[in-house]
Amino acid sequence: ERVVAGLPRNADFRIIVVQHMPDAFTERFADRLDAASEYDVREARDGDRIGGGEALVAPGGTHLVVAGAGGGRLRIKLTDDPPEHGVRPAADVTMRSAAETVDGPLVGVVLTGMGADGAAGVEAIADAGGHVIAQDEATSAVFGMPKRAIERGCVDDVLAGDDVPEGILDAITLEANA
Repeated sequence: ERVVAGLPRNADFRIIVVQHMPDAFTERFADRLDAASEYDVREARDGDRIGGGEALVAPGGTHLVVAGAGGGRLRIKLTDDPPEHGVRPAADVTMRSAAETVDGPLVGVVLTGMGADGAAGVEAIADAGGHVIAQDEATSAVFGMPKRAIERGCVDDVLAGDDVPEGILDAITLEANA
């Protein structure tokens, strides 16, 4: 919540949030993010398109795939493919598809959580030229996911949770000036 709330709307990002939550909770989570941030946040539906200033939350029980990018918008597809790492939605699925599809600046972030989900996804983002941020151990309730991403050797910045929004802004500024 603090990460999305910390991003200014005028940055015009297209944000996708993958949280390991059951289906009954993701719509309420999206509503909470919407109320806490300047972004228009909603739970994703199959075929959604999002542009700058918008954010989608992957619904519990389905994978969210970035199926297309163009005209400043992302097209989303929801799938019932098998769980990865025992979870659906899995961040790896979303991040790999974003790395394959998005041709502009791309930042992948792995926050506190249990397991290895996100590590392969951020590696794909790094391989595609994107920027990768992982939450540090001191501010992670559970350091599993960030630790696995860091172990892959593809993380550009390890930041305290409250510093992640600024890290995202800095990464986009670096990519835009590269």
